[in-house]
Parts: sequence; C-alpha cells; structure tokens
Amino acid sequence: MLLGPDAPNKLPEQNIERVMLCAEQFQYASQAQEGWATRAKQAVDFLEGKQWTAQELAEMEMQGRPALTFNKIAPLYRLISGYHTNNRTDTRFLPGHDGTGTKEIGETITRIFKSMAELNQLSFIDQEVFLDGIATGRGYWDARLDFDDNIFGELKFRAVDPFSVYVDPQCQTYDFNDRNGGAGYVCESRWVSIDEIEYTYGKAIAKHLRPYVGSGTIWNGFNSIINDAGEEIKPETSFGEFENEGLGLREAGFGNTFADSMIDTARKNIRVIDRQYYVNQMRKVFVDLETGDSKPIPDHWDNQKVEKCLYWAEQHGNPLRVISKKMRRIRWVVLVGDILIHDDWSPYETYTLNGYFPYFRRGKTRGALEDLIDPQTEINKRRSLTIEIVSRNAKGGWKVPVGSLKPKERANLEDNGAKPGVVVEFDPKKGEPKEIGIGQSPVSMERLEAKATEDLNQITGINEAAMGQLDQVQSGRALEARQRQAVISIQMYMDNFSRSKELQGRKALNIFQNFYTEERVVRTLGEDGKFVQDLLNKQEFDPVSGNPLGKLNDITLGKYSVAIDETPLSSSFLNGQFEETLTIIEKLSPVLGPNIGVLSDILIDISSLPRKDEIKQRLSEVLGTSTAITSGTVPPGTEAGMLPQGMPAQ
Repeated sequence: MLLGPDAPNKLPEQNIERVMLCAEQFQYASQAQEGWATRAKQAVDFLEGKQWTAQELAEMEMQGRPALTFNKIAPLYRLISGYHTNNRTDTRFLPGHDGTGTKEIGETITRIFKSMAELNQLSFIDQEVFLDGIATGRGYWDARLDFDDNIFGELKFRAVDPFSVYVDPQCQTYDFNDRNGGAGYVCESRWVSIDEIEYTYGKAIAKHLRPYVGSGTIWNGFNSIINDAGEEIKPETSFGEFENEGLGLREAGFGNTFADSMIDTARKNIRVIDRQYYVNQMRKVFVDLETGDSKPIPDHWDNQKVEKCLYWAEQHGNPLRVISKKMRRIRWVVLVGDILIHDDWSPYETYTLNGYFPYFRRGKTRGALEDLIDPQTEINKRRSLTIEIVSRNAKGGWKVPVGSLKPKERANLEDNGAKPGVVVEFDPKKGEPKEIGIGQSPVSMERLEAKATEDLNQITGINEAAMGQLDQVQSGRALEARQRQAVISIQMYMDNFSRSKELQGRKALNIFQNFYTEERVVRTLGEDGKFVQDLLNKQEFDPVSGNPLGKLNDITLGKYSVAIDETPLSSSFLNGQFEETLTIIEKLSPVLGPNIGVLSDILIDISSLPRKDEIKQRLSEVLGTSTAITSGTVPPGTEAGMLPQGMPAQ
C-alpha cells in the first residue's frame, strides 16, 4: 500500500485493543470463508484438469486401472470468456440530477478514465476479474493511487486473488460500501518480501521485522492472539506448482500459531493482513447553504484556515457554515502477527476493493462451474471404466480339448494367442482349439456417460449450436434461435459485471474529484482516431485586476453519475427487434407525417449502438425537439458546487 512520497517511516503506536479487534474479525471472516473457498478451489482444480483426488489416483494405480481425464468444463469456460470479450463495455460520466455538474466536465472525466484505463490495460484486468468470478464466484479489483511514475499520484487498478480477500460475513449487499447491509470491514492477505515491506512502509518497520524472517528465527516475543488461523484454502496461483504455497519448506508441526502462518523463513516472506473498516465519527464539515451539500474539513486544517475559507466563500456569494456531523470514515490497519505496521485513517472515502459476483443473492455467491463438478466426475469415471473393460476384453480366451496340445504349444497359445499370425500345432483326433468371443462393454455405461455430457450442457444452458458444433437443427433461423437461447442463459453474468463496472466507475470518480486537484494534462485517443488533450484545473485570472476568476476544467466540483454502455451479445436478437420496430414506424409514417421524428429516440434505444445518449442529444438538436429524450443530461452552462469556482485547492 503506497501512501505517497511522504509515507511515515516509523512503527505506529501499538494499540492492543485495535489489534485484538482486527485479529478477532479476521479469524471470524477466515472461518466463515472456508465453505466457499473449499468449493471454489475444487471448481478451479476441475477447470485446470485436476479432477481426481490423490486418494483416488493411488487406489486406481494399485489396482492397475486407468485414471483418465476428459475435461469438458474448459470449453464451456472458454466460450463464456469469449462472450464476455465480445460484450464490450464503455464507462461514461454524466452530470448528476442535482444540477451541479456539466456535460462538458462529464465528458472530460470520461476521457480521463479512458486514459487511465489505457495506462492500466484495464480491459485485460477486467477479463482476469471476470474469469475469477466465473470460476470461483468472486472476483475483485483494487483501485488506489500509485506514486511510482507521478508524484501527484495516478489511479492504479489491479486484479486481486479472490482467495486472499476476506469480507465481513455479515455483508448482504453487492456494494461493500452500502450503508444498509454493507461490509463492516474487508481484509486482504498478501505474502510480501521484506524488501517490499521496506519500500512500502519504510526502513524502520522493515528493520523491526527483519529478525523474524531469517532461517535461524527465534520465535520469542512474536506471539499472537489468534492460535488457529491455519492456512488459506486456495488453488495453485504461481508458475511453480507447489501444493502448499503459503507454507514453503517449513517443517510440519512446527507450531500452529498465527505467527507461524505469517512467516515463511525458507523464502523470507511475510504474510501481511491489510484491513479496512468503517468507523462512525463526529467530524466538522462545511455545509453549502445553497445546495445543502456537506464536505468534511481536512484533519490538518487549523481554525485560521477554516476562517479564511469561510470568509473567501462569503465574499464570492457562496456562503458556507461549519457544523459537527456524524460521518462514516475508513480506518486502515496493516498487521503482521500482533504487530501494527500501519494504523491511520484511509485517504479514500470508500474501500479500495470492488467485487464482481456472477451470481449474487444476499451475500451468497456462486460461480458457473460448481454445478458441473458432478457431471464431469461421472464422465471421467464412466469413460475410464469403459476403456478398462474394452482393453481387458480385447481378445477372448481359448477352448482346448484335453490332450490336443503339447505343453510347448499350449504355452505358445497362452503367450501369443492374441497376436496375428500365431501358429499352433494340435492333434486333430482330439479336436482343435476354439477361440472364445470377446466381451462387450455394457451399453448402459455409454448411456450414462452421454447423459452426463448432456447434463453439462443443460446445467450451463449452452448447447452444441453455441459451441460451434454440429447440431440436429438444420434451419439457419432455428440455429440462431438456439444460439440466442445460450446467450440468454449467461446474461445474468454479464449484467452483474456491468453492475460491478458501474461501482468501479464510482470509485474512479471519487479518486478523480478528491485527488486530481492540481493542474494536469491528459491526452486521450478519441473516437475519430485523433488525440484529444485536456488541461485540468487550470487557474484563470482577470487580465486587468489579476484576481482569480476560476479554474478551467475543474473536475473537483459538481456531482456526476456513471453510465455503462454495452455492445450486447445477442446482437441478432436485437437486430430482429430493430427491424420489426423499423417496419412499424414505416407503416405509421403516412399517419404521423412530419411528426414521425418523435419516435426516433425509441428506435435508437432498441438498437445495439453505443453512446446512445449522445446520438439522441444531437438528433434532438437537429430536429429542434426537447433535450428531454436524452436521459441523465443537464443543459450546458450549469455550474454549481459546494465550493465556488476559483477556490484554492486543499
């Protein structure tokens, strides 16, 4: 967690009550997560071809039986991934409904987000989070400021391993930051090197922890309140395939304490618990007497600075008042065992973590693969058993009359009787050897395997037509209908992803308005292929008096909403609706005459075009109609906010 160029380089004050609270809640969340993590790990293992347990493999090896794997889950998973890739989403920012935002600033923020998305390769991060969600039921982004390349900080996205995130078990809402039923806390468990500790938290903290990392570590004075943290339940998540990734080469039974599960002496790694949680606190806030909006006063502001701000606002016709108000605030704590290595208020108003859940119902999450485990197991077992039966019955035995073969010929028949071209001498008076017919594998075995394969398609809702395979349907229209049905069956996954993308946009907007307060230049590749350059927060002055007039492209003012534009998967279905609507409009044209343009917004809405609001806005300007057909827009020129234009940045 980078805290900026002025990160504190000292161990924070050790608050035992806070340590106890954090340790207790982490243990509670860890135990509550075991059920989901166990199922999710099994789903990931099946996806990656690990579909037999170690005990099953050992037993089948002892019996000389094959343990074959026919992974039919992976193609279904890849198909859903392909659907998501083709379902492109664009994030746009629109003026809020309170009249404080403007269309121009909304477009500027949209371009800033696009620029940050390109820098972060957000499309690939989104794909990684989506695939985590499909496989496990949970995927996570982390959004925070990064100071590596820009001293002012830039928005940084990363995909987080869902098995390392521990959410308040009492959370029942999709949005962790929801005031009603949201997450009281979220934790992330990470394994980091001592060098990363030094880079992030400073030399003083690294010096304090370094003695615990060496191979000759003595565990004196590093006890923990938690005595049964155990290991994380997670599949392999590294290029090197280690079964017990977190334990490294520690000896078994060395001590099942929290401190033991926090240190990997062989690899010199430390497990940190990064925890964010809400606290209710009385804070002094500015209140805008015109709009009623409130904004917390920064902790480092003294009374003199507050009075200057009030006077400045009064002189510019935007009176403010200071009141005390109960507000939610995030506390950010980082633990190593019982040691606090970071303890301070979060610079952000919301959690840095944002989740994606393909299936969500009041806190219950599921992926797309959990229900496929049993049919896949059935396929593997039936096919392995069928192959075993066929291989053992590849050649039948022999019926030999007594005394018709000499001992040497009898041995020859036993050894080579199943080979082509074998020559056997026998006594014709006593009878010739006769081959016994080979046994056939039970037809029921093949039917059960076929049924299991059919179950896979029925459970996912994905048929052969959607997989691009041969189908009994011959008609082109019928084939398209079956493909559309497959798309509809996974539409919930796409809808929830759009929901998560909207939460991601809100988080980005919050960071832009709170931290992009200095002058910046942002360049973005526009829709026409040309670069668009935006100069943010440029202070303008009166050329005569030299007094400040305000800021150009001040993105810190006003409220904005987030809209997600999608290119739908079921384009053929929408095209059909579009054609039908177009036919109806053509039939109504003689009746409506020149008023037919009033139906243009309906035609645009049911199309698969992105940026619909912009198209409707321009169309309304051409037709001379009201701009009301464009949802969420506010006429340009509306400029209002809690702090007046030209207010000095905090």
